Amino acid sequence: MKMIYCNCNVSILEELLDIFQELKIANYQVIEKSIGKDLSGEPRLDSPIWPGYSSQITTQIDEITTDKLMQLIKKFNASALNNNEIITLVSWKIEDYIY
Repeated sequence: MKMIYCNCNVSILEELLDIFQELKIANYQVIEKSIGKDLSGEPRLDSPIWPGYSSQITTQIDEITTDKLMQLIKKFNASALNNNEIITLVSWKIEDYIY
């Protein structure tokens, strides 16, 4: 089992959710508005100098689905119009999982 963290510009949140639906990922959590600086694109600090904000999605999925999600995110990023539309994805192994 893997923990997945995705960060994106709010303008592409729906497209990221579409990818989750395509993979039939039913359990996820969305933080619609977060501010910060990412490795790509301009800071999104929701301020007059750095307008805009990010959205985050977290989920817990198996390794096969993680691999598929990573491939779809790589494909999406390759066709992004600019660095502000890049999706960041981080995954790590879950040692314990209670539900």
